[in-house]
Amino acid sequence: MQNSISQTHGQLTSKQLRVTQILEKRGTSVAYMTEQELADEANVSIATVSRCWGLLGYVNFKDYKKSMKKKLEVTPENKFKNAVDEVQQQDLITNMVQKQMNHLAETNQHVSREDFNQAVLLISRAKPLFIYAPGPSESLGCLAHFRLSRLGVPVVVMPKSGHELFESMIHLSSQSVLLIFQFVQTLPETDVLLDYAKEVGCPVVLVTDQLYSDLNRLAVSKLFARRGEIWEFHSMVPPMMIIESLIVGIAMFLGEPAIEKLETLSQVRKRYKPKIPK
Repeated sequence: MQNSISQTHGQLTSKQLRVTQILEKRGTSVAYMTEQELADEANVSIATVSRCWGLLGYVNFKDYKKSMKKKLEVTPENKFKNAVDEVQQQDLITNMVQKQMNHLAETNQHVSREDFNQAVLLISRAKPLFIYAPGPSESLGCLAHFRLSRLGVPVVVMPKSGHELFESMIHLSSQSVLLIFQFVQTLPETDVLLDYAKEVGCPVVLVTDQLYSDLNRLAVSKLFARRGEIWEFHSMVPPMMIIESLIVGIAMFLGEPAIEKLETLSQVRKRYKPKIPK
C-alpha cells in the first residue's frame, strides 16, 4: 500500500491525500468499512474516494477490499507465515538481503535531509534527550542511549507505560528534546507525550514508518523508515540505519568534545582494567 501511495503521491490532490492518510491509518480495517464511511472520515465526497482507486492501482473499492482481506489477519504468527510463504522456493538469506535493500532504498528516497539535519542539531543540544521507545523499538532506544551517552549527550529513557511515564514526562521542557519511535498504530502514551510536549514547548523528533500521519505535524523533525507492508514481518533495519546515521551526525556536529569523551572512556577502561576485565 505504501508503495502505491509513494509512487502516485505527486498525482494526488489534497483531498485524495486525505483519503490515503485514512487508508494508512486504518490499515486492513478498511476492509470492513463502506466507501461512504471512508469518505466521511476523510471529509471528502464519495466521488473523490472513487477516483483514488485507479491511481492506487485498483479497479474500485471492492477490488481494494479484496486485496486487504487476503492479508487481513495481521497477527505475529501470520506475519511470520507471510514471510515464510514468500521465500519457500528461494534462498532465505538472499531474499532477506534483497528485501532490506529495497526498504533501505525507499527510506533513502523519502527521508527528509532537512528534517535529519534538524534532528542532529536538536539532539546535540538537548538538555536532556528523552527517549520513548515502546515495544520492538526498545532495542533502538537502547542503542541510541548507549552511543549518545558516550558522546556526552545526556539521555533519559522513559518508561513504556503506566503512571511511571508521568513521573518522567513532567521533566520535559523547551530545553529538552523528545525522541519518539512510532510504528504502525499510534499508542495512547504517544498521544499523551505529544500533547504534553506541545504544551511545554519541547521539540519532538519522530521516527516513524508512516509517510502520511496526523502525528507528523506535531514533530519538528520527522524521519521516515520503511519497514514493509502492514501484513508483513516488519524490518528494524531501516530505523536502525536512521539511528546510526543520527549518532554519526551528532558525533560530527559535536566534534572535539565528543572525541574527548571517548578518550576519557579509553583512559578509564585502561586504568581499571585489572579490577574490571573486559
